[in-house]
Amino acid sequence: MNTKTLLSLLAAIVLITLAGILGLNYFGAKDAPSSAPEPAPTAAAPEPEKPSVPMTAREKEDGEVLVDASSDAEEMEEANQSSSPDSEFYWDDKLTNLLENDQLSDRQLGKQLTQLANDTKAPLEIRTDAFRNALVFTDDENFATDLLPIAIRTDLPESFNDEILEDLYNRDPEIVLPVIRQIAGVPGHPLAGALDEYAGELAEEFAAGN
Repeated sequence: MNTKTLLSLLAAIVLITLAGILGLNYFGAKDAPSSAPEPAPTAAAPEPEKPSVPMTAREKEDGEVLVDASSDAEEMEEANQSSSPDSEFYWDDKLTNLLENDQLSDRQLGKQLTQLANDTKAPLEIRTDAFRNALVFTDDENFATDLLPIAIRTDLPESFNDEILEDLYNRDPEIVLPVIRQIAGVPGHPLAGALDEYAGELAEEFAAGN
């Protein structure tokens, strides 16, 4: 075999080899996936737990009423306040219980209301309310015995004197005139001037009527 033939044979072998390599690269690229695989979905993070809300009294679908411990605590606190003399609830309950007591006669109720009105440990608002009701439940004939001892005092709160003055103006003048004169004769009494003038007017009316 001469040199020219050998070179031709080697050239043909090189061309065939190159063609095979290029063919493999072409078909390999064609068969490869067009895009990278999608990542597997990750599990969703669990939702944070909602803070528990204190349960209040509520009604379930079946009609059962649920009451939580906080409601019981509030009721206990109110009960403790109602039993403590330092609480306004205590005095308010005491006044309410007196006014709702059907076992007492009007005069008995008036006396107990007067005692409550005289209790300086009670709030002034409660005392004034008790005194106002004591006047209501005390008859004209019993005023001198049941209420005069407190009415002639010179150290009463102004709200008490206001109630006394208005009450005496609305009573039977012939019955309470002696009481009016007694209060008017107390030196330094806040109602002395007004009641002295009222007593004078009543005396003139009685004299004119006779």
